[in-house]
Amino acid sequence: MRANVRAPVVASTTIGRNHRCANIVRAGDQKRALRMHKPIFHLSFPVLSLADSIDFYCRILGGAVGREHADWADVILFGHQLTLQQQPTQVLAREQRGVRHFGFILDWQAWKSFADSVQARSPQSVLARELRAPGSCQEHVKLLIEDPSANLIEIKAYRELASISAAPVSYTHLTLPTNREV
Repeated sequence: MRANVRAPVVASTTIGRNHRCANIVRAGDQKRALRMHKPIFHLSFPVLSLADSIDFYCRILGGAVGREHADWADVILFGHQLTLQQQPTQVLAREQRGVRHFGFILDWQAWKSFADSVQARSPQSVLARELRAPGSCQEHVKLLIEDPSANLIEIKAYRELASISAAPVSYTHLTLPTNREV
């Protein structure tokens, strides 16, 4: 069963005469849209079945389908872009992947709601749900999930978010290149 979920329309930053998204942003709004844009992380990886993967990332994890083609699709998850590539021959066996995984850090309450939801919708995809370093400044919870292609996803929450880094965690420490040419 395929989730029928679509991502919200996002302002296009490439406005051209023949671009199909040309009417999404009026010329006067384009600069404002670019100033308000926060960085979006993009991750592309191979999957065994595009349909099964879209269903998992949307129905189980709460993502939304973005662009979609015959052999790949974007899923927006927690505001970031995952590109699922139907490339079964590139999917590695679990023992060949080692510790490779990706994930997200949520706040404590959001993590609990998310973990409960995934556990209810797809208990077979949950490999571990645990509390780490209880009572310390690095106390955190972790949910380890496996997608239909055996990709590992780790969702965490920390009691003290600052404990993940020696430097303060904020967008103000983000340095962007000054070269605007693409």
